[in-house]
Amino acid sequence: MQRQLSDCRGLADQHGHVVPEHLVFIENDVSASTRSRKPRPLYAEMIAAARRGEMNSIFAYSNSRLTRRPMEVEDLIQLFEQTGVRVRTKVSGDDDLSTADGRMVARIKGNVDAAEAERIGERVSRAKAQAVEKGKYRGGRRPYGFEKDGVTIIPAEADVIRWATQQLLEGRTIRALVKDLNERGVPSTDGKLWATTAFRDLVLRPRNAGLISTGQRSHGDFKIHGKAVWPPIVSEEAWRAVEDKLTDPSRRTNVGKTSLTWLGSGLYRCGVVDPSGKECGGTMRVSRRGGTPSRPEPPRWFYRCTEQAHLAIAQVKLDKFVLGEIADLVRDPDIAAALSPKGIDLAPDREALAILDQRLKRTKREWDDDLIETADYRRKSAKIEAEIAEIEKRMAQVTQRSTSSPILKSRDPGQAFLDAPVDLQRAVLATVARVTIVQSHPEDRGKRLNDDLLRARVRIEPAAGGIPA
Repeated sequence: MQRQLSDCRGLADQHGHVVPEHLVFIENDVSASTRSRKPRPLYAEMIAAARRGEMNSIFAYSNSRLTRRPMEVEDLIQLFEQTGVRVRTKVSGDDDLSTADGRMVARIKGNVDAAEAERIGERVSRAKAQAVEKGKYRGGRRPYGFEKDGVTIIPAEADVIRWATQQLLEGRTIRALVKDLNERGVPSTDGKLWATTAFRDLVLRPRNAGLISTGQRSHGDFKIHGKAVWPPIVSEEAWRAVEDKLTDPSRRTNVGKTSLTWLGSGLYRCGVVDPSGKECGGTMRVSRRGGTPSRPEPPRWFYRCTEQAHLAIAQVKLDKFVLGEIADLVRDPDIAAALSPKGIDLAPDREALAILDQRLKRTKREWDDDLIETADYRRKSAKIEAEIAEIEKRMAQVTQRSTSSPILKSRDPGQAFLDAPVDLQRAVLATVARVTIVQSHPEDRGKRLNDDLLRARVRIEPAAGGIPA
């Protein structure tokens, strides 16, 4: 590029022109080809300057460096007719746009350059298609986790991808992980802070699992072609579980309140007992009362049973009570010991449980969408649930969630739990306890909810492997 600039300055000197710096236009990263979709802001600025009368000649290294777009050739012809500005090149000669033959030659050159650009594009596309077929890296910006060759793994960055995959499977959010990385000063590929969209794209990449793909999900042409030549950073099952979790159609993002805004949404259980003595066991989620046109009073939030209209209980007071109870639990040395490693690596089991859980949810969605028959749904679900039970039995004596580590390592685990973000609190809660909400006693109905009434209505029991018996 510097050599071409020097040649252009020399050409200008030959014609007796001194070109000021503000009239030097260099577009290194923008193609002049007809196949390029990028705008050419500096080219447009140069044409505008010519129309303003700031120059009487345009000096370029070659016609193909100036443009490979026939429409722009027509613009240059029109520019000459309106202003008299001429195009002079180092290697392609000068186009005499004042005559019909000169304009014809300029148009021929433009079409030849456009055709060559298209042939280059076809060769590049074919080369990339062959690379896809062979599972090879197709070039481009250095992918996070890999060297510039797209194949050699960078250990430190690969660790970030593995950590993120595991954390997402354990229930943490993209936003929370991005905040964590940025606070720790872990840079992205370009050395800048992480953005949530870019980080989501990172953990969803098939290349993390050693797979090669083309297209974009947002364009509807996304396709996985098979195994790549580079080694996987995470297992294909773990990657597919994360993809299934983040792309679940029922997953809402940035629309009102999400479940991870609330401590117990989807974790608290309804303890209402029916006449036969069977407990409901349905999950509880938060709903709003007030703050609507029909009910303009200030909004309040309540946990409600999702199975039936069994009960509702104030969200703020319930969450505050449960947080205090769980904080006391994680202060207990026996609980901390139960949550800490015992010389056993449980990471594979945790990952396997998360994958099986996503597989169970996917099977349920397939049944809901009539993609599989009821018999197949029951058979698949039973098999998955049996695998889950086997793993939970194996983990029963020692359960350790990596998300609990910062809390357990602190001087006051209880306070660290209270200070933690809600997604981490949810992970710890899910690990150590099962929280069930029961109906209030008839004598207590209408009374202001306090800790004594909450203690009577909230049942906190050991989760599998969470609290020693």
